[in-house]
Amino acid sequence: MLSSLNRSQQPIQPKPIQNPNAPKIPEPVSALSGNRLNLHSRILTIIRQNDLKEAALFTRYSFYSNCRATIYTVNAVLNAQLRQSKYSDLLSLHRFITQAGVAPKVVTYNLIFQTYLDCRKPDTAMEHCKQFINDSPVNPSSTTYRILVKGLLDNGKLERAVELLQDMGEKGLDADPVAYCYSMLGSARSGDADGMFSLYEELKEKKGGFMDDGVVYGSLMKGYFMRGMEKEAMECYEEACGENSKVKMSAVAYNSVLHALSKNEKSDEALKLFDRMKNEHNPPRRVGCEM
Repeated sequence: MLSSLNRSQQPIQPKPIQNPNAPKIPEPVSALSGNRLNLHSRILTIIRQNDLKEAALFTRYSFYSNCRATIYTVNAVLNAQLRQSKYSDLLSLHRFITQAGVAPKVVTYNLIFQTYLDCRKPDTAMEHCKQFINDSPVNPSSTTYRILVKGLLDNGKLERAVELLQDMGEKGLDADPVAYCYSMLGSARSGDADGMFSLYEELKEKKGGFMDDGVVYGSLMKGYFMRGMEKEAMECYEEACGENSKVKMSAVAYNSVLHALSKNEKSDEALKLFDRMKNEHNPPRRVGCEM
């Protein structure tokens, strides 16, 4: 009796007060169900009909109803606008969902970075990136760094792009061969063969001493050709595309090697590689569909 009385007299612990200024966590994909899934499907249909203005309006109007669009629907509209270079409309819709309190996913940030980089505003893109890293509850992905590195290179910011490769490790991400490939190509375009080889050695070291991703081999061959080292370039080609090669060659990797051959008077090898590519992809090894 006394123990129950004591328990009843124990003070009630107040609930911790949540910070109203703390960033919101994005909705999980399970939020895309029921009426919200039906809305998503309808807006995707409008996008496929190439009526992006209507898709954006439909998305906006949903926030004044009892069936708000999810961030996944918003991202679909933003992505469609980006594909058609509707940058002003994209940024307008992004401002709207920000004011509506929609928590963005990493895909949302990536689309904004790509937009500013396409608009030749790399400094603005990096300002948004800094804000994202400092304030967002979601983490950048390898795709984030691919977009930023390539966009900075396209805007003549080679040094800043190379710095981002170091940032990846600090954020706990593995060294990304595609991001390194972009930087290697940027070094090649600027005539800096030494810088390109330095990036390759850095990537190779981070990958345990062997590069099994073929995406960098085309850039490496270009570096050898730049130095007049044709023998080393063709040895690199054999390592990547030889019969007993352990290197994984994607379509992008093959195209990069093909470009290096065709631009350096190796047309016979380029044609043989092209025939091999056609044979390997007949029928296609991968079939994709839009969900």
